[in-house]
Amino acid sequence: MAQHAIILCSGGLDSTTVAYQAAQTYDTLTLLFFNYQQPTIEQERQSAQTAAQSLKAEFKEITLQKLDMAGTPNKLQEKDLKDTQEESANCYIPARNLIFLSHALSYVDTLPEKADILVGFKNEGPEHYPDTTPAFVQQVNQISQEATKTKPKILAPLIKMDKEDIIQLATNLKVPLENTFSCYTSDTKHCGTCLNCQLRKAGFKWANQNDPTAYLE
Repeated sequence: MAQHAIILCSGGLDSTTVAYQAAQTYDTLTLLFFNYQQPTIEQERQSAQTAAQSLKAEFKEITLQKLDMAGTPNKLQEKDLKDTQEESANCYIPARNLIFLSHALSYVDTLPEKADILVGFKNEGPEHYPDTTPAFVQQVNQISQEATKTKPKILAPLIKMDKEDIIQLATNLKVPLENTFSCYTSDTKHCGTCLNCQLRKAGFKWANQNDPTAYLE
């Protein structure tokens, strides 16, 4: 097993939980943050940097050209959560995770030691994005074997977990969830109405955990 973990960390709840979990088993952590000119860049960067500081991990930022969503996120009410396929499609950034992992593979191949790449993909249910599935992870691992010298593994430790399971895990790991940022649209506090905010709220409710998040509404 590699002793260095490269965690793709957006500063969100899922990827930050992966970072804290990795700290239990890896000697060295690097939090890899991607700047693709997203609207919430400042909040995401701050959250990822805070996690890196808390874990005594290296923080590395990679700047990309602007990546756009396939649609425009809408405000959702909690009652709408059962019908989120259209909104999920609106929030999808085509091939984003493939782009991120390509850069991560290139970076890992320059390191003097072996490293694993960890991602915060979770069980998305029927509204999953095409680049967050177990099949996608399997395919990228095959690409890693063929396209790199060091052949790093891409691991998705949360891939079978729902949001409430991840929140419970994060609570057990003592992750400061108030410092994580999940919103699609607000550049200050969580908006409270986009799909990610609604799923975050619901996750805390289903996990029967106090939600420490500050929402605008």
